[in-house]
Amino acid sequence: MTLRGADYAGADLSNSQFALSDLSGANLQRADLSGADMKRANLERADLRNANLQQADLQLARLDNAQLQGANLHAAILRDARLNSAAMQGADLGAADLHTAELRHAQLQESQMQRARLVSADLQGASLRGADLRGADLSQADLRNADLTNAKLEDARFAGATTAGCIGCP
Repeated sequence: MTLRGADYAGADLSNSQFALSDLSGANLQRADLSGADMKRANLERADLRNANLQQADLQLARLDNAQLQGANLHAAILRDARLNSAAMQGADLGAADLHTAELRHAQLQESQMQRARLVSADLQGASLRGADLRGADLSQADLRNADLTNAKLEDARFAGATTAGCIGCP
């Protein structure tokens, strides 16, 4: 389904079916997408600021350059999703599944990522300044040139993570 550039700002789209949809450049600010099926959706450059994506399935979704500041992605499924250069400052990614997700140069400052699963995630050059990563699993993650200055890392797991050039890494 092609919904390129659509305006769904503030809409209640909870539990909607958007799998394989093209929502690139769409305005989804403050939209309720909780529990939505967005597998393999194209959300590149979409505006999802302050959107509710709690428990949404975004497996293999493309969110490169998306605006996700203040978005609620708590317990969302983002396995193998592409979030390169996404703006995610202050987003809630607590308990989210980001296994093998691409987050190169993502802006995750002050984000809530407690117990997030970032196993084998690509976080090269990502900014995680002040992020709350307590209890997160970053095993095998690529953190080359990432910035974890002032991040909360208590009980976070880094087994096998690549940290060359990482600022603030343990």
